[in-house]
This record gives sequence, structure tokens and C-alpha cells, in this order.
Amino acid sequence: MSDAKTMSLGLLMHATGAHPASWLHPDTKADASTDIAHYVRTAQTAEAAKFDLFFIADTPAARTSNLHA
Repeated sequence: MSDAKTMSLGLLMHATGAHPASWLHPDTKADASTDIAHYVRTAQTAEAAKFDLFFIADTPAARTSNLHA
């Protein structure tokens, strides 16, 4: 048995960032939460960085209109 220590890396995906008001930043893509290509690019970036897990939390609904509400 090896004594080598390992670490597993995981990414919990939030479409516009972890801060509750991150969607207000002018460089943020307002419709990121409904853009599958955004999730794919982020997952590919995590994979390239050797992350072991990519997770998207379930939500009961997604806003598709009135994104500035």
C-alpha cells in the first residue's frame, strides 16, 4: 500500500458566480443559467485543470425572462 497522499477536486457550478449579486456585474452573461454552452465550456475548463467532479445543483425553476428582476 502506498503512503502517497492525494486530493480530489470538485467544482460546484453557479452560472454567474458564487456571489448572490454576481449577475449584476457588467461582464456577466445575464442568460448564463439557461445557456448549455456556458456549462459545457466551464466543465471542459474544469476537466482540463484535472478536476475530478463537476456538479450542478438542482433548482426548482430557471428564470428565462425579465433577467434584471
